[in-house]
Amino acid sequence: MNKFLSLFIIFILINISSLSEAKSFCSKTKNYYQNNSLKKLKEIEIEVFNKKKWYRNIFSIVRDQGWIDNDIKKNHRAKVTFKFDNGFICQNLARIRFHGDNPDHYKIVDDFHIISSLNVKLSNTNIENITEFKLFLPHTRGDENEIFATNFLRELNYFSPKTKKLYVKFEGIKTEYLFQEKISKEFIEDNGFPEGPIIEGDQRFLHSGLRSLQLGRIVNKNWASRNWRNAYISIEALSKLNKVYLDFYSNIPEFKVSKPYAIYNSNLALNGKNFFYKKNSHLNFYDDLISTMNYYDHALIPDNRSFYFNYFENYFYPIYYDGDINIGKKQFTHSDTDQLKDNGIIIEKIRDINKKNLNYLNKVSGVIKINSKDTISYFDSIISNLKNIKKVKSKNEKDLLTNKHTKFYSNFKIDHIKLIFFKNYPNKFYICLYDLSECKEKTFKLSQIGDILSQTFENNSQYKYIFVTNNFKNYSEKDYFSIKKSNWINIKRNNLNIKYIKNKINLEIDQKNKIINVTQLKKDGRVFIYSNKKLKNWTVNFNSIFKYSMNTIISNNSESLDGCITIYETEIENIKLNINNGVCEDSLNIVRSKGIIDKIYISNSFKDGLDMDFSNVKINEIEVDISGNDCVDMSFGNYNINSLNLNECKDNAVSIGEKSNLNSKNLYVKNSLNALAVKDSSKVNLKSLISKNNNFCFKLYNKKQEFLGGELRLNKLVCDSQYTVDNNSIFINNEL
Repeated sequence: MNKFLSLFIIFILINISSLSEAKSFCSKTKNYYQNNSLKKLKEIEIEVFNKKKWYRNIFSIVRDQGWIDNDIKKNHRAKVTFKFDNGFICQNLARIRFHGDNPDHYKIVDDFHIISSLNVKLSNTNIENITEFKLFLPHTRGDENEIFATNFLRELNYFSPKTKKLYVKFEGIKTEYLFQEKISKEFIEDNGFPEGPIIEGDQRFLHSGLRSLQLGRIVNKNWASRNWRNAYISIEALSKLNKVYLDFYSNIPEFKVSKPYAIYNSNLALNGKNFFYKKNSHLNFYDDLISTMNYYDHALIPDNRSFYFNYFENYFYPIYYDGDINIGKKQFTHSDTDQLKDNGIIIEKIRDINKKNLNYLNKVSGVIKINSKDTISYFDSIISNLKNIKKVKSKNEKDLLTNKHTKFYSNFKIDHIKLIFFKNYPNKFYICLYDLSECKEKTFKLSQIGDILSQTFENNSQYKYIFVTNNFKNYSEKDYFSIKKSNWINIKRNNLNIKYIKNKINLEIDQKNKIINVTQLKKDGRVFIYSNKKLKNWTVNFNSIFKYSMNTIISNNSESLDGCITIYETEIENIKLNINNGVCEDSLNIVRSKGIIDKIYISNSFKDGLDMDFSNVKINEIEVDISGNDCVDMSFGNYNINSLNLNECKDNAVSIGEKSNLNSKNLYVKNSLNALAVKDSSKVNLKSLISKNNNFCFKLYNKKQEFLGGELRLNKLVCDSQYTVDNNSIFINNEL
């Protein structure tokens, strides 16, 4: 009898009872606060609830013996147990499924057991803010080479997923796996950036002989479909990446659609030489760096590449994933120094890496075979290759910026493929035959945008649909060069960089007295302040003359940042901000900035008054009067605020979340829904909280799965209402 059939029958005959759900969830255990660390995680145990269903699924995968379609990778409910190095154990519910496209992702152990790479999505908790992760059979990712590469790249401040080698016991079989976090919203935020479009290669045609017809796809389609602003940002980002890919393919001599091609110099093609291109100079060398570590440039093939688009910066950041790393196997040699590239910047950054720290990271990540001598050898190999990369590798730099991709898909007989183009605002698209012989206009709902941009849109089962670009003319007409007109006006004054939306903002700068006066003329007027040098002793005054009502809808075009005024990635000292009548999601938004602020005064905000994200700031005084939502919102940062005086906040007077820390002496709140909300792994140390005429004095709770509860330490409380503390949170009243 066929071995697989025998194995299947045996498990069908086994009497399987449903496993009881865990009584002690990690999220319900106070000790999980101290143990929630990937470094401390020693072992994972996974038990599938419905074993019959799992084995039926895995047998169907094994029987195919070829490319594994996503359609047969079914989700299964499971219990996942985390075991930590100090003996602490807790359990979680999860959904698991087979991971991988090729047969190397499963292994037949014996007649009764099959192990495989897995995708694990936790249902009710996280491990170090990770809610979804991969468990790879080590050989599918180069074993410890993958761990070295991810830690090495993280030390160089590249986007690279946390990876660790540990034991996993799955259905009774205990073996080593590579744990790797999924490239997701949580991954981006953990790297200190706000969520934006995450783009990876579309791999639908990888094994159908049409590999190089594939473009990019949006991974976080829920973000793209959250509102039209996000949708337009995602459309613009994906269109730009797709154009670079199409121009690249169109300039390859004797191009073969079934062949993979590595793309170099993508950073310049995608980002140009704007302010952040220069500021992120080391990122310009990512393609060369990865090429030195991988023999076949596997990670540089378009359908294997991933990017994060930062819409604040209009900048694409490369994300490392599936590099097929094999350091030392590839050696560049070249005697003609005139033909070599200058990679000095990235070489110096590599030399500056603390090797002891890297070796420690490798050790706690489960690396055993790669020792300190190997690390030195790897560094020498990478640096040698960087020194010997030829300039010829830059040959497609200009090719990536051409417009030769006109009617690219018309060159191939692909009757089963239709193309989608964004036509114009608000929601008009074209759906065309592959050769553009027929195009029909179609209107889509916001809820459909995610499927279109993630390349999963389905309308007619006879066709596969590819979203191409938001510039139909550029694609359809030869020699049509469109110049996108920006609505932003840029001003540079010494170390001050400001851009604002023309005809919608009036801006005056008094350089001598260091005063910036801003008037918002229309609801989509925005001001963006950024600098690579310290801003010191400036005063910013903002007032909106736009008259709004409760029915006003905030502008949703791609240039509508959340903040009426956004201070981004800037070091500040002794600045003052006065904001009145802001008609935006946030009257003032401070992002990825640090420094000292003397005073913030905000009045009559349409939505949030002050929003601070990914920042580290000290503020002497904050006063907010009347906000349509939160008065002060803080996330992903460290905040030290001497005093806050807040009045008439429609929701929370102070909301602090997403793993933030707040230290404050005095918080005075009146006439609001809730004085203080502490949530999602955030901690607040507060000397005095005076809450008058608020529905709640404070709330401590867990809202998002990727975090735990909130913690409040309070010395003095004056409260005329009530407060709540959920089971995941901690309240310590130090009042004597």
